[in-house]
Amino acid sequence: MPRTMHRADVAVIIAIVLYVGSFLVLSRIGIREAQRYHSHGYYFIEPINTSRDHINFSLYVFYWPLVQIDYFFNGGNGPAIPPLREIN
Repeated sequence: MPRTMHRADVAVIIAIVLYVGSFLVLSRIGIREAQRYHSHGYYFIEPINTSRDHINFSLYVFYWPLVQIDYFFNGGNGPAIPPLREIN
């Protein structure tokens, strides 16, 4: 039993490290890109089409707790809203 708990603990730690690490990588790349274009918000991935808009929004929802923590401690800008498409 203790060995199983140890493996579960390691698995949880790895999952948390991957979650936080992937957020830091994607958000910092997005922030750098936003600063380059003097934008007020950043994208986790560049929303060049509707499919990528959905992925970007999904990442925003997935990382929501970390987005709030990052905004609280670092201030600055948060994730941007994807551009409007198919405006008639």
